[in-house]
Amino acid sequence: MASGSNIGIVEEWCARVWGRQEAAAIDELFVPKGTASGIGKAALIGPPEYRAFHAAMCALVADPKLAVRDHIEAGDRLAAVATFSGTCRRTGKRVEAEGSMYFTFADGKIAACENHFEFMELFEQLGLLPEDSFVTAMGGGVICG
Repeated sequence: MASGSNIGIVEEWCARVWGRQEAAAIDELFVPKGTASGIGKAALIGPPEYRAFHAAMCALVADPKLAVRDHIEAGDRLAAVATFSGTCRRTGKRVEAEGSMYFTFADGKIAACENHFEFMELFEQLGLLPEDSFVTAMGGGVICG
């Protein structure tokens, strides 16, 4: 980790939480009342709620990786473009989703992260949504039921 830098915190998060699946690192790197939005109907608040999301994603995707491709840092804020990848546990196929994250930091930890990932595309690749679900919905079609 780059000492004292926010990108260092994000890189450590990616390596430990996702690359090594160290759920305990969530408590170390995320403030107690931190928020993570964009990964559910409501923002996740605190490490316990994020750990539940992490466990659910790791149950679907083996060898998950979250890699920052580029970032811009200013004070206590950081915007990053990233790729989430892994292997579908059901099929053994590689999956990948592009996205961006907007972080704020406090006391050397993540205080908030707004996530904007192609989750619909990821769930299509995992076989949990029909192919071209987004295109179908944009055309006024019904995806399910």
